[in-house]
Amino acid sequence: MLIKDLSVIILNDRHDQIFEQALLSAVVAEEIIVFDQETKNDWPTLEKKLKKLNPKINFRLIIRKNPISNFADWRNKAIKAVHTTWLMFLDSDEFLSKKDLKKLDQLLNDDRVSAYRLKRVDYFHGKKIRFGETGNYHSIRLARTKNIKYRRQVHEIPIITGRVENSSLIIKHFPHQNLNDFLQTVNNYAQIEANYRFTEKIHYTKLKIYLELFFYPIGKFFLNYFLKLGILDGFAGLSYAVLMSFHSLLVRIYLYEKYFLN
Repeated sequence: MLIKDLSVIILNDRHDQIFEQALLSAVVAEEIIVFDQETKNDWPTLEKKLKKLNPKINFRLIIRKNPISNFADWRNKAIKAVHTTWLMFLDSDEFLSKKDLKKLDQLLNDDRVSAYRLKRVDYFHGKKIRFGETGNYHSIRLARTKNIKYRRQVHEIPIITGRVENSSLIIKHFPHQNLNDFLQTVNNYAQIEANYRFTEKIHYTKLKIYLELFFYPIGKFFLNYFLKLGILDGFAGLSYAVLMSFHSLLVRIYLYEKYFLN
């Protein structure tokens, strides 16, 4: 199945089997555009390998330098490279699920809709995360190219001109291979988030940061582990709840450094 007039954009920082699966899952699109962060991929060899698995695969490679510090900016740059009416964003640790994929062509032919939300299902150590803040997560990933742009450096927000609908399409997300990888990601995102708030001159006092340092991480853990039933996901649920809480803590620590120690 080939969906005409659709481009899939992959922002890539990996050189592993997960990225290869992401590429293979995007083969339904007329065009695949890979924005690569100077990874160690041997592109000619990789392309030959993937063509043996699926002869239809074809992608356009754009090399980008330096780690991403402004995700909205990079997504907006990627949008400018698209020549089709519709686009879909996939990260390099995500697969487009084959379930309900046959409905994709039908969605793109609805002239009333400018964008669609897809459900993202997270996996950790091979276990599907059913609860917590990621247990029922939907995000806008499929949109008309001329009707979408992004804002915010991290945890970027899509701005859509026109109508947005839910879809039954699913993205399978494999973000962290182990706790160390998870921890490094949390730390990186916390630094970018703190930098964003600092550059936006969001007002903070010492008292406000102290209060948030105490209440936000505890509240985040209670919300994810108990109220959103992360406890039912076992070790994976506990890991997510603890590290999401730690992210909240790190953001405030980095903010304190920027506002009061520099």
